[in-house]
Amino acid sequence: EKSGDVDGFIVALKEGETLSASVEAYTLGSPVDALLHVLDEKGTRLATASDDRNLDPMMAFKAPKAGRYLVRIAGFSHPPAADVRFTGGANVVYRLTLSLTPIIVQMRPAALQLAKKSSPHGIGIDGRDSGEIPLPADLLDNEEGVQAIWAKPLLNPVQIYATKSTVLGEKEPNEAQGKGMDITLPAVVAGQISTPSDTDAFVFSGKKGQRIQAQVLAAVLGHLMDVQVQFRNAEGKVLGTNDDAPELASDAGVTVTIPADGTYTVVVSELFQKGGPRADYVLLVGEEV
Repeated sequence: EKSGDVDGFIVALKEGETLSASVEAYTLGSPVDALLHVLDEKGTRLATASDDRNLDPMMAFKAPKAGRYLVRIAGFSHPPAADVRFTGGANVVYRLTLSLTPIIVQMRPAALQLAKKSSPHGIGIDGRDSGEIPLPADLLDNEEGVQAIWAKPLLNPVQIYATKSTVLGEKEPNEAQGKGMDITLPAVVAGQISTPSDTDAFVFSGKKGQRIQAQVLAAVLGHLMDVQVQFRNAEGKVLGTNDDAPELASDAGVTVTIPADGTYTVVVSELFQKGGPRADYVLLVGEEV
């Protein structure tokens, strides 16, 4: 409500219980870069969260013991100001969601086929799998691209990629150093960089002169990763690579001209080796349009 204001909310947790917390402020157009803290009864700060999918923080806090915990929210001005005090004002509004069940922030697979019933798994803030979420066939607009969906038990909209094509699920093992997963172009693949050093490879047949394009979507879906995509020939030589395509914001896209008939590989990875339980992506690969 005023400069320097800090709001706190006390919750009682049992030992081992996980509290999920999500803030919406920047998302609502509020001029604040919010911070979220959890403190114990002695005032010791046990957890901190700042940016997640955007400037708004999220966290999943597991209580080390039974007791009362303080969830505290404050924030700095956005756009940044010279004053480093916590900001406040009549227009600095937020919505704080606290839940003992996982707050679902993404779907697995991250791509769904249009006009088809599906039951993707909901993934929580900490990467926990909340199980299947049955979705009706008419939930999605009849249009390809990134869409926001909202259905029970979702507390907030979640982004997915909608496509008319059949969605292929990435199958391990498909490491770049070994045998990749065979695909036929054009292809839509939903995958996950499951560990920090994980790389996913997809093998296809190319003909000389073809212009083949690969795009990887992750950040646009709200997933916590900086993706990289590469084309390699049968000998492992890199023919093209990208991690920030201008038309895809912080996601990746690259196009190559196939130099000769043969087998080629598309490799997807996390640029800073930060794969994990929320590092899902969608790979679109086919002839340039």
